[in-house]
Amino acid sequence: MKGYVTVGKADFYVEIYGTASKTLVFFHGFSQTHETFYPLLQNLKTYKVVLVDLLGHGKTRDEYESYSFELLVTLLEALFEKLGLFTFDLYGYSMGARVAMHFCRSYPQRVDHLLLESSSAGLKSYEEVESRVIQDQNVEAKIIEGLEQFNEFWKSLPLFSRLKNLSIEKQENIERMRLSQNPKNLIKALKGFSIAKQKNLLEEFQFKKICLIAGKEDLKYCQIMQEMAHKWSAPLLSVENAGHNVHIEHPLEIVEIIQNISVKSKMI
Repeated sequence: MKGYVTVGKADFYVEIYGTASKTLVFFHGFSQTHETFYPLLQNLKTYKVVLVDLLGHGKTRDEYESYSFELLVTLLEALFEKLGLFTFDLYGYSMGARVAMHFCRSYPQRVDHLLLESSSAGLKSYEEVESRVIQDQNVEAKIIEGLEQFNEFWKSLPLFSRLKNLSIEKQENIERMRLSQNPKNLIKALKGFSIAKQKNLLEEFQFKKICLIAGKEDLKYCQIMQEMAHKWSAPLLSVENAGHNVHIEHPLEIVEIIQNISVKSKMI
């Protein structure tokens, strides 16, 4: 299935692959689209895979003046209800992982296993929030200048430096996703789904079936996710020779992680 599903004032673009009884839903990161997970598809035959463009991204359309985690989570619940997805494993990357945490917090009965790649449970201090707000303002200014300028700025960030090691084809695919965005909607997503707008969930998050994933070369998020792992008594899987975009750099390793979780679940 490839097409639009209308909930509220949004038309979510959704693609569904396979007919397996077990469902896996993916949430992409900021300035990405559902296509970022395409390299995983051919090796996930034991799942029905659901890819969705989140608000402000890709082909999804809406008539909202602004976004929030609460709005998106409510719309996603209505979307899954329409799709007849009652329980599923949920995988989120970066911004998508933040959305996944908020969704799981509001609708824990929907999610079997939660997999979080390269993300944070939230900022701890007012100073950290203020610093992130300034960073977001700089990003917004680049988007206003134009998507070409934003693309050059975004790919030059140290967090994404390892992507330069990928093949030219893979780098072009990443940039094509970035350049396909609607600038107005991307800014709404930046403002609505920033970590500066996220409540710190480290202390209150109660969901138990969590797997955390980070690239060993992503020192910042390895440290952040180590604290999450300790607080939630969750496994943290560090992938060798990977930075912030583990699923892009090492898709087969991510597939193996997902499948191992599925096998362990069946054995319980």
